[in-house]
Amino acid sequence: SLQAHVGLNLGCGSFSFAEIPQQFDYIFGVSGTLSTLNSVEIETLCKYKFERLAYAPSIYGQTTRDVEKPVVISRKDDWMLRIIQSINYKIEAQRASIVFFANNEALEEFKAYAEAKNSFRNLQVLNELTPYKDAVVKRATTSGMVTLAPRIFGRGVDFVCRDPKTRSNGGVQVIQTFPASSAAEAVQISGRTARQGDPGSYELILWEEDLASINISSSELTAAQENYTLQALLDKKRDEVYTKNVEQLVEKSKEALDKHKLTMEFHNALVSYDNTPAAKGDIRRRILELNNSGNVVQGSKLHIYYCLDDSGSMAGGPWDQLKQAVTASENKRIELCQNAGANPQDLVTIVNYSSSAKVMCQRVEIMKNPERNMQFRGGGTNFAAGLEAVYQEMKNVAEGYVPVLLFMSDGGCGNGEAEIEKIGKDLKDKNVQVYVIGFGNGCNTAKMQNMASLGGGKYFFGTDGDNLQLAFEEISVELTTTTFHT
Repeated sequence: SLQAHVGLNLGCGSFSFAEIPQQFDYIFGVSGTLSTLNSVEIETLCKYKFERLAYAPSIYGQTTRDVEKPVVISRKDDWMLRIIQSINYKIEAQRASIVFFANNEALEEFKAYAEAKNSFRNLQVLNELTPYKDAVVKRATTSGMVTLAPRIFGRGVDFVCRDPKTRSNGGVQVIQTFPASSAAEAVQISGRTARQGDPGSYELILWEEDLASINISSSELTAAQENYTLQALLDKKRDEVYTKNVEQLVEKSKEALDKHKLTMEFHNALVSYDNTPAAKGDIRRRILELNNSGNVVQGSKLHIYYCLDDSGSMAGGPWDQLKQAVTASENKRIELCQNAGANPQDLVTIVNYSSSAKVMCQRVEIMKNPERNMQFRGGGTNFAAGLEAVYQEMKNVAEGYVPVLLFMSDGGCGNGEAEIEKIGKDLKDKNVQVYVIGFGNGCNTAKMQNMASLGGGKYFFGTDGDNLQLAFEEISVELTTTTFHT
């Protein structure tokens, strides 16, 4: 009926998470990485009126952790082989080894490589889907055991060594196979060994291509290796990228402050509402304020470019969940357009990428189910390939259409920053809208957030299929609200 399809989509404000703690009477924090905070983070703590930073030494005294010199390998096969060699050297000494990877995709690739060479006798994987995680964590420190885990398990998991054979032979070995996103993450991962006064060792074995995530060039790497300053270079570049990301978050919190204040005023007006004409008028005025404070995009027609990760880690359930999210996104856009009295005229182009990129469909009308062209291929992960392919499509956007990029991945790789920055800059005059969507706990969140910033866009994240769908639908709502805003 007409009544069922007529209505208004009204925003009721948005809260800034950065401002909510200001309402707390007391704030206490405990961290094992307090000493790694940069100046921007310390300033942020001061904003929340932290009056004291106290450092407590370990009750176990000085750490006995043996930290080996970092190693960077240029060829991927050689990198994985070096990791295997390092592990086997420790296993032969009757120790245990825990290896942390950037994401589940990198973990599975290494696992397949190692199994093809029959590299390990006792191998286990610890990830989000592992049943009986506590039992796996306990076995991880047993003499002769090799444990592979994504980076998320490098923080907070207590790998206590209860095996006297492991302890007496040098303790647990920890290998980190990717550049840390922050000094805090590096401290946390290295801290998974030599716990509670036990011996242990930590090693950083990196693939050269991954250094692009912290902006290290080949010339800089060569110079650092020749001058024996590799660790200093890794730390310096990591901290520069991290500080830039933190500064961008601070700026975004400032941008959100005005909307937060309006929302709080609206909330207080609702709480104190007394059904008087003055109160009713105040509520109406505040609703209008909240719905008249957005950026206007000229034109109502969008050309939506999906750049979707179809690498090996997306096989099966994750790919089905992504298809459902894309479908829900299109359906939400159609529904909101129709509710606003507009005939959806959007076009959709879908680009899949793994080791290579492929255009699955071009300029398909959104009403004609373009998601049916999505086909899974498998392979590695190459952000640059996908973004370059979608850029070639986007630069030919038709007159009168606003280009919208939805770039999605469940992992990470060593490239993509330059390509997404080019999209944001080259298509700025066409009012390009950029959205970066991370999926699952294996996603390199720091990298994806940085890419969103480089592209001048926004970052969304879905921990699972349901949340991924919500993220895609939220983007459609934002696009529609902005497009039809008056």
